[in-house]
Amino acid sequence: RKQERRRARDREEQILDEVAPKETGREAQLMKKRAQHQARHTKQSLDVDIPDSEMYANSTDSLNHLKRERDTREQRKQEYQARRDDGSRDERLKEHAEKEQRTIEALKAMAEQSRAQGLGMSKKWAQ
Repeated sequence: RKQERRRARDREEQILDEVAPKETGREAQLMKKRAQHQARHTKQSLDVDIPDSEMYANSTDSLNHLKRERDTREQRKQEYQARRDDGSRDERLKEHAEKEQRTIEALKAMAEQSRAQGLGMSKKWAQ
């Protein structure tokens, strides 16, 4: 298979060389350079082809889309307000404050107990 493909490719190259021979040597290099230079320096068109269907879109579709977006934003806002207003946040804050108060009272009791036993801070630091 490889040999068949190689032979076919070689035959095609021979036919092409007979029909339109390649330039070789210095002239071929210069032509290649010119072609590359021309390709780099040709100005590309900045025009963009936008289909008319996109440019002149059905205004009712876009209006409906905007309304749906507004409705979903409004729904999210209402859900957020409902979660915020249900009072669970206030309850959690109150529970946290009570727990903190109990902790402070326990620490004070431990400090008082260590002072009574003479294990606490020295008199110099207690003032």
